[in-house]
Amino acid sequence: MTEPQKPTIEQLESILNSKVSVPIEILPNGQVRAKVVKPTVARIVHYKLTAQDAEQINRRRTSGGSIADRLKTEKWPRGAQAHIGNGVSVGQVVPLIVTAVWPEEYASNVRLAHHPEGTKYESPFGVNGQVLLDGNDSFWVTSAPQHPALDGCWSWPRIVAALMFAAVAAILFAPAVALAQETAGPALAGPGWLAPVLQYVVAPMIPILGAALLALLTQGVLYLRSRAKDSKTMRVLSQVGDVALTVAAKVEAVERPLMQSALADGKLTPAEGKQLADSALTQLKGSLSTDVLKALPGVVGSGVDAYLGAKLEQANAAQPVQPSPT
Repeated sequence: MTEPQKPTIEQLESILNSKVSVPIEILPNGQVRAKVVKPTVARIVHYKLTAQDAEQINRRRTSGGSIADRLKTEKWPRGAQAHIGNGVSVGQVVPLIVTAVWPEEYASNVRLAHHPEGTKYESPFGVNGQVLLDGNDSFWVTSAPQHPALDGCWSWPRIVAALMFAAVAAILFAPAVALAQETAGPALAGPGWLAPVLQYVVAPMIPILGAALLALLTQGVLYLRSRAKDSKTMRVLSQVGDVALTVAAKVEAVERPLMQSALADGKLTPAEGKQLADSALTQLKGSLSTDVLKALPGVVGSGVDAYLGAKLEQANAAQPVQPSPT
């Protein structure tokens, strides 16, 4: 039985480069690494946040409860854009969309001030870009060098298999691996290059492809769960807004005129205004479904009453102006 001829390093590089987004090269010792590739506008790379980046992002962030409190005291302009999202930390890896490339920015021994003396970057390319954050905002990064481990640097996403699924995939696809290895013998009819490709490329990749498939299915399930959570959040907020409009209309049309008619001058004192607002809040909470009341803390945080009060004020502002009693 003739031993199939092993493919050359050049042949393996050609096959692998046809399967991945970042060109790779195989070193004489068998190590696989990415080639130095020029980043281009609109490519997505990884970026590692610095302490200063994290501080700036977190400082400008706010929360639903904080906005509700400031709406009540008229310290937040209605309609103003708020920066809301999950907090970030130094060293966190985030996606960055390249918006500008400086080809020779780090061609000499230039380095960022917070990097240690003697730092060598992987390429001379510096990039500007927009960091995509887990929230409704983004962050502008300028002149980031390429390095896989240092804060404030960009790097190409690593090409790695889903290791957590590798063992499962190896078991599930073991029969297919055995079949591919068996059919790679000399009895296989076909071109001379087909047998080594099956043995040295296809067979080893079957567990990896299986792991990738399982990882893809897992991501699909997580995506569907996320969409379901977002849909539930929108339903909760929509119901709160609708009920707040109804309660505000009732208070303005019935309760406020009754309270004003009992007063000599028809004007409510601050204490009486607060009594009216408390009554409206009680009615709003009593009109919301149990499921919505249980879900609200997970949507707006601990300041549920402050948020509901702000929604009532918004609903009240949308009501037609009632004539003062004569």
